[in-house]
Amino acid sequence: MTANDIDYLINILHKKDIQFDKKDKDNILNNLVYYVPRIRDAPQLELLISSLFHVENVTLLNDPFQLQETVQSIFLSKLSISEPTVSISTFYKIWDSVIDNMNNRWTLSTLAMLSGILITENVYESLQNRFYMDDQRNTQKLYKKWRETYFIPIIVHTLNSFLKMSNTNKSITQNTDLIDYLVNLYSTVTYFMNFKSNNRILPWNLITESSISIIIKYMTNASKYPAFLNKRINCIALNLQNCIPHTDVKLIRQVLRDLNYQCKVLSHNQQYGDTPNISYSNRFFSNILLTLTLTFKSILTSKTNILNNENSLDKDDILIQLLESLFYLHFITLDFGIIGFQSYEIVYNILCLEIIKICNNHPSKQYFNLILQKLLRCNPRNVKYPNKVYDSKIIFILDFIKNTITAICSSNVKLAIQSVIEPIILNNTLNSPYIDIREVSHSVIIHLLSMMTTDSDVRQWQLSNILPYANQSFDQYIENLLTEEQLYIIAQRIGGYVQLLSIYKHDFQREWLHNIYRRLINLTVNSNITKIKMIQLQTTLIKCIIYQIPYINAKYLKNWLENIDELSKTLLFDKYHYSEIIDTLWDVISESKSDIAIKWWYSRKNSSVVQSYL
Repeated sequence: MTANDIDYLINILHKKDIQFDKKDKDNILNNLVYYVPRIRDAPQLELLISSLFHVENVTLLNDPFQLQETVQSIFLSKLSISEPTVSISTFYKIWDSVIDNMNNRWTLSTLAMLSGILITENVYESLQNRFYMDDQRNTQKLYKKWRETYFIPIIVHTLNSFLKMSNTNKSITQNTDLIDYLVNLYSTVTYFMNFKSNNRILPWNLITESSISIIIKYMTNASKYPAFLNKRINCIALNLQNCIPHTDVKLIRQVLRDLNYQCKVLSHNQQYGDTPNISYSNRFFSNILLTLTLTFKSILTSKTNILNNENSLDKDDILIQLLESLFYLHFITLDFGIIGFQSYEIVYNILCLEIIKICNNHPSKQYFNLILQKLLRCNPRNVKYPNKVYDSKIIFILDFIKNTITAICSSNVKLAIQSVIEPIILNNTLNSPYIDIREVSHSVIIHLLSMMTTDSDVRQWQLSNILPYANQSFDQYIENLLTEEQLYIIAQRIGGYVQLLSIYKHDFQREWLHNIYRRLINLTVNSNITKIKMIQLQTTLIKCIIYQIPYINAKYLKNWLENIDELSKTLLFDKYHYSEIIDTLWDVISESKSDIAIKWWYSRKNSSVVQSYL
């Protein structure tokens, strides 16, 4: 690197009338990233930095975010190189001198460059703590000076000026892009700041409105500025956490309506597009999910919680809009995953709890059903199939039912059973060829059939549907649509509740046990099943009976233990499956702590079941 190289760069920055194409522009900015951190002559460095801040060439200034990243890269490079150059302390002082001399000549481009410096503060702080680059810590103080003396005041003053124009009925439409640029820069620097002790008058509504506008532009036309927003969209969402508590409730309601609509459009475009089954875990879709989830969380958890400031009708509408938004985004959620995604879980759980409260207190006893019907209407079947987006909405509805139904008052439950559970789940999704839909459908039905209730109609529905559901589950297991582990869960969950239902229907537990027993015996007459498959099926169904031991009425427990013993003798099990049955039987008996079962186990010395344990 020679002095001539630096002089050449300085001359280029001063050329006002040359039109640089993208390649030339990128080369110039890349050269700045390379040379600026490596200059050894302090006066020459100051001249180059000053030239950068006073550049007049329009083609070098037309992308503020590229300038931001250029200056950010310069500082990151300076902090990482070990070549003998200008010291860190001197390097920062030179930048400080140039910044101080800007006076009132700040522009969007120079603010972008300043923001590029400010977003390296965490990197500098980390290196300072590790290597003590500056004993006096004077360099680190410059970050605060630049942020508090120049960056924030200038942006806030400019935004407030636009706000005054709006308040005096002067159109600011022509400045929308400039406002969005400023809010973008503001967000990259300030999303982590605490404004509680700050006396500045911040235009919170304008910042919130612009932030939402940026998010919507990203959702609808990300290709316009992917380089910046793909990296920084999270800053917009995080900064909204500062803004939303100070934003007018009326504007927040409008924000929710706008975002809900955009979620609907996004979902519709994917569902009815040519490729509805692509992976939705890429950066674009993940950014949308993360950004909107953080925004929804801010709205629901801020101290000025919108739910606490609304009348009942408005509150209902807000909750439904949020629920619908998650519903429309669920095709992304399923691919992205929610394990460890705490913000999503917080939003979803708050919505479920609030909707449960509304349904239970609503004068209409069909409000829960109305919510379900509304979601179902938002997902018509006239689509190309298979279709991940369509399926994701079905899964969302099923999950929502599963997570709320047991806490909903019985009058709402009865109507939901009639209009949704029976026609859609029992007669449709429970038999879906798609495993995810089928599994969550089973989960919903298990919840309903094992749900404690004082309502006689709901209880009668349970009594009428447990055995048919069990048989449907056995059939699916035989057809390899359920695993044996899933069948065991069904048998145990429902078996425990059958014991309680026997209070209302005396012989119900006997019917339940005999139903499993008959299914086991009837397997032997099925000529379409191979011997190997037959042994596995019989083993599984015997274990389903064994898992009922903790719930069987003491009066009949010994008889059923004898039945298990007899089945183990008469059915032709190989050594492996026989041992599996014996091990399961002992595990269940020992864990049940039933005196009858334990006494039976040790008294049956000649029993085939006990032989191997004595």
